[in-house]
Amino acid sequence: IAVKAFQELRAATALEPDDSCIIDPYHPDSFTYAFMLKCCNNLLGEGNLHMKVASQTFKACCSAGYLNDAVLDRLWNGVSPDQFFDLVDVGAERVSIERHSRECPVRVSELPSAWSR
Repeated sequence: IAVKAFQELRAATALEPDDSCIIDPYHPDSFTYAFMLKCCNNLLGEGNLHMKVASQTFKACCSAGYLNDAVLDRLWNGVSPDQFFDLVDVGAERVSIERHSRECPVRVSELPSAWSR
């Protein structure tokens, strides 16, 4: 249900991203992407489907410019460290990784500015 609702919301998004709130008040934002990742983490078991949905959600979020620390935290807590660092395109050697830590080791400020507003 969450994936279908998310897809419908994305399909209804206005063509002009800068005016999307004015033209169509129903569009995905940072909260939507973070919540979608939370649904993915809680409802999909570990495996290919989970990784595919998380990856597509993260990439769509970055393309739309809505990446924030909440989205990164949800991604960090939902995929393996290797998968996370592949998606954010940051070398794992640059950060100290403590997987038992739920706190994401990367902040939005360390990533391309085009990914966030």
